Amino acid sequence: AAVISVLAFYGATTFTRNKHWRRPEALWRSGVMVNPRNGMLWYNLGHEVEDRAQYTYRAAMEELSKGGYRDAGKGGKGGKDDGSSEGHDEEERSKVVQAVQAAAAEERSDLLQAAWNCFSRALALDPEGSDAATMLGIMALRANMIPLAKVINQSSCF
Repeated sequence: AAVISVLAFYGATTFTRNKHWRRPEALWRSGVMVNPRNGMLWYNLGHEVEDRAQYTYRAAMEELSKGGYRDAGKGGKGGKDDGSSEGHDEEERSKVVQAVQAAAAEERSDLLQAAWNCFSRALALDPEGSDAATMLGIMALRANMIPLAKVINQSSCF
């Protein structure tokens, strides 16, 4: 009975841990939960979140450019199509496209803020770790915050 209990415990632990290994971001998140004072874990988590921000936004914009939302606004109005609703449908599609663009931009902004926080935490924990400072500088440049990028660059050059 004791052997079965031990096997069940370790089996459940392994099952839970395997979920963390499915995605790099989940792995790094679990790492910072266990060891929040490890700057490298925060740096790696920041890198994954920043990558997801770029990918998520780019994927949404590609879907828009391919016309993935072209049927938006046609949803179930019923009745005959006499052409009088064509302008209305185009207006609805335009609203959907704008909403998708706004939602993608907001999600990207939230993810980039989370990545910035991770890199800042990594730098605070390991001031000699120039990788986090480099990523903060790159993010500042991408956000067109040139003065901030210069300050980060100057402070990270030893």
